[in-house]
Amino acid sequence: MAQLKHTSRSFKTALLTTMLFLSGLCGISYEILCARMLNNLIGDAFAVNASILVTFLAGIGFGTRYAYRFKRYLWAVEALIGVYAGLFVLVRHQIDALLFRILPAQSMAMNILASCILLAVPAFLVGISLPIFAAYLKTYVRERVFSVSYMVYNFGAALTALLVEFGLIRLFGIPDTVLILASLNLAIGIGLYFLSPQSDIQLQFPEEILYPVTILGGLFLFSMASAVFQLWAIKIAQFTFGPYHETFAMVLAIVLGGIAIGSFITRKWRIQFRTFLWTNISFVVLLLAFFPLVVELYALGFPVFEEKALLPWKVLTLFLIIGGSAICYGAAIPAIMQREQDVAKESGWLLFISSVANVAGYLLMVFVLHPLFEYGQILLITLIFSAVAVLWIYAKKTPAIAASVFALALGGLFLLTAWNEDILYLDYTSFTSHEDFQEELADYERGQRFRKYDETFAINTSGGNEYFFINGYTSIPLNSPPEYIVGAISTLLSPERDQALVLGLGSGATAGTVAELFRQVDVVEINPIIVEKQYLMRQYSFAIMAKPNVNVVVDDGIRFLKTTDANYDLIVNTVTTPLYFSST
Repeated sequence: MAQLKHTSRSFKTALLTTMLFLSGLCGISYEILCARMLNNLIGDAFAVNASILVTFLAGIGFGTRYAYRFKRYLWAVEALIGVYAGLFVLVRHQIDALLFRILPAQSMAMNILASCILLAVPAFLVGISLPIFAAYLKTYVRERVFSVSYMVYNFGAALTALLVEFGLIRLFGIPDTVLILASLNLAIGIGLYFLSPQSDIQLQFPEEILYPVTILGGLFLFSMASAVFQLWAIKIAQFTFGPYHETFAMVLAIVLGGIAIGSFITRKWRIQFRTFLWTNISFVVLLLAFFPLVVELYALGFPVFEEKALLPWKVLTLFLIIGGSAICYGAAIPAIMQREQDVAKESGWLLFISSVANVAGYLLMVFVLHPLFEYGQILLITLIFSAVAVLWIYAKKTPAIAASVFALALGGLFLLTAWNEDILYLDYTSFTSHEDFQEELADYERGQRFRKYDETFAINTSGGNEYFFINGYTSIPLNSPPEYIVGAISTLLSPERDQALVLGLGSGATAGTVAELFRQVDVVEINPIIVEKQYLMRQYSFAIMAKPNVNVVVDDGIRFLKTTDANYDLIVNTVTTPLYFSST
């Protein structure tokens, strides 16, 4: 009888762990896939993307905060996630009609509101899952159960970041991929219902969670630094590997994998939160010192791995850049979780604080830090956040203050002496060989650089020519004849020259040429910073912004075409390859 009971216990533990892994695999995928679907429905503008990310972060945060109230109903939560995702796919055309045909006075504000409403429910439900799974496993895993749960869940999430981008979407497309994962969530819900793990847990709700304010404040600051660092990592990866969707997937996979590894380290060696704070400070200081060498190493190995294992080489390079900090950030909550009296409520509270801090860090990055500071300076700012978190925890202890000041001074020294910001503005194809890297760096003369929200734009001078640079991608020279030829030849296809639409402003050369030949031209540009700085390229664009027959609209091309009543004699599509962000 005892052996049978032990077998049953082991079976339930293995089954719950498998379901937790699959839940993590599904959960993060909806943030990626729902965002892509909404981009296709209402556009890929910054405001929409920002609302999607903030809604998911906030929704997951509130889900974790109140997860303990749903201890008996995890099966229903998992099933509802699947049902909601499936319905989202099945009624997507009706959503499109609602947004662009039925409801009047379409605006970006309305699209933002629609994005938040559509994603708030699944985000909240996804947030509920992890703390309750941890509570269920607490019955079978007596010690440091949250570390195990956090590790398994985020390992599944890291795997799905790569699986979705490099496998499922390419095989099945976005809608069918959502349906596959929704079916998996529904299966998890059914499995949980029949497994009935909720019958084995106690439903006590302790009134207070006794974490010191110093620890909670340190976690908040550290989580803000984590959000800033992750967005910084995405930009650095774009500059190095190209502004692709797969680049985002690699960053996300390493960040989530770092959480899983950090959770494992915490469980195995019982390392304290403060240790991870100091370790992260060390990693950031080293990154300020050695980032140029790591990038050069990537360029050196690119030709070797190009035909065999380029993706693993990219992932390894990216891990060298951000992996150490990702592990430290990911280990924070498991390291703080010590007692686990009510694991669902305790973990939910810490995850909520971390999520709110992530939202604050994201908003700080896109509206303040990214527009005002260069990337080396932003990295130093994350170091400052970590140092302040240490000081918050250690209060007035002199050794901690001295060590923090020393680390900041060392980071500032490396920023001035070792960091090279010019590397980030070379174009990602410059890193495809060591020879190209050295040649492009030697030819680079200067650049006019501008950042707004999550976009980076520059006019670079290299080898005596000026180039248009956007998010790691460098176009042909600004005075290149093909830009004008495209605009001129396209007009030959039009039966009339009354009204034209140009998708993508860019340097303005193609659109300016069309404007010379048509009575009225609408130009749609998704990147607001390009429109703001268009005057810098007026010599290449026939001064397009001053032309009375040109109407420049800052919007997504899909959204604009769905909302306009105009009929065009000619539409010229000048956007970059659909492999790039904002071009799909």
